[in-house]
Amino acid sequence: MKKRYYSSVILSLVAILAIVGSALAATDALPGSGWYTASIIQNVSGADTLVTMTAYDKNSTNTYEISSNVASGANIVFGPGNFTDLPSGFQGSAVVTAAADIRAIVTLTNRYDPGSGAGDATTPSPGAGQYQGMNEPSTTLAFPSIKNNSFGKSTTVFIQNAGGTAATAQCLFIINGVTYNYTTALIQPNRMVVVTPTDAGVPTGDAQKGSLTVTSTQALAGAVLEHKTTEVVGTIVQAARAFTPADYDTEIYAPTNKNNRFNRFTGLMVQNVSGGAVNVTVTYKGTAGTCAGNTYTDTKTGLAANASHTFPASALPNDCNASATVVATGDIVGMVNESYTSAFLAANPSQAQESITYACLGKTSATQVVSLPLFKEDARSKATGVTVQNVGTVVAHFSVTIKNTVGTFTTISYTLDPGKAKVFLDMRKLPASEWVGTALTPALLGCTNTEVGCGGNGNFGMVITSADQPLIAIAQESTYPNLAPRIDQDKSTYEGFNLTSAP
Repeated sequence: MKKRYYSSVILSLVAILAIVGSALAATDALPGSGWYTASIIQNVSGADTLVTMTAYDKNSTNTYEISSNVASGANIVFGPGNFTDLPSGFQGSAVVTAAADIRAIVTLTNRYDPGSGAGDATTPSPGAGQYQGMNEPSTTLAFPSIKNNSFGKSTTVFIQNAGGTAATAQCLFIINGVTYNYTTALIQPNRMVVVTPTDAGVPTGDAQKGSLTVTSTQALAGAVLEHKTTEVVGTIVQAARAFTPADYDTEIYAPTNKNNRFNRFTGLMVQNVSGGAVNVTVTYKGTAGTCAGNTYTDTKTGLAANASHTFPASALPNDCNASATVVATGDIVGMVNESYTSAFLAANPSQAQESITYACLGKTSATQVVSLPLFKEDARSKATGVTVQNVGTVVAHFSVTIKNTVGTFTTISYTLDPGKAKVFLDMRKLPASEWVGTALTPALLGCTNTEVGCGGNGNFGMVITSADQPLIAIAQESTYPNLAPRIDQDKSTYEGFNLTSAP
């Protein structure tokens, strides 16, 4: 059976809630209340398959199970409301199994929904994040970005025992150049624990940021959530899965980096996961704005083992979006944080921060097929933008296929220069000439117009297939900015899964 592990996530204080991954309450470090999760599982095999999710309670020996058939290339959503016996306030982890190959992401939110979330229909909570379920647990996990009330933000880490025997986990924090150690309590198989920098004695303050390495005698899965340290109602959450040795590489890629591009700014965090100091070089290729077509570099020498370094997008010119290739003299991993600039938020205090995190992907893991379990095409006034980067050496030729109960839709073949990136957003607006066979149209989705109003028909699974070069992709979900009144909700991002063959 194929397994996917979820460590982390959510909680809930209301009604029937939480699942997938783990759940936690405000006392487990996420601010506010009403957090819950849903899992989106994609069948990436060539045949239909039965998918089963088992949820493991964090505080007891109780388990809960749900199953559903999923067609080849399609997806299924398992949320708290799909379980018949999941108790209110459930906190825990989950394992997903199938006879065929599957991939999954977890969506974490406190967004109001009848019976779930915080706030109400008039003033809903805006927090939202997404992260990958792990299909390759490991005895070593790496987290490049850890904070303990650094400029008002902190991180919470969720560790799941993916082995067959109870074990502890050893946590090595390197924060502001200082090392802190912490050993967890015994973790039973398939269950999870919550770890924060405070557990290891890390002090709080703006300078308290760095990295975390977790080891155990048993395979582990993990995820990290970044959030504001203190809020009455949680407004943001940035989520990412842990890195394992299968992700380590001397060359990694970050498809989108921004310096005041539409008032957005990014920081690229790189962690040294080799045994000694390394030198790191970042090469940016401008894709949009004032830097389009130009190349820029940034460097860090002597990055110590297990430590991390942040490359701010200020290395780029103003109003720039760029893809990045990061090369080091030893193995590294990386992730990117994105938010509105402080100047923009100061001038627009009512604007939601809408922060996101995504993981950089390594050269050796890149393939010619990428799957994305959730692509939203104006689904309940939310959209997904997918950024595809060519990480090969010559021009790539690739197409995009999206599939749900409405139908299967495939684009023509596109070209993309090496190192460059291309964005797919609002695909229902593409001209018929960019589709092979049936074209996706607003009418097929049941949209009331081309802008908004497509209801729930716009939830797709996506597969990107290249004829010749390896690709990577990230997906960013957001609400439509032209709605009146505008939906105030956090953005969320996850990484595409690289496959060896298309479903």
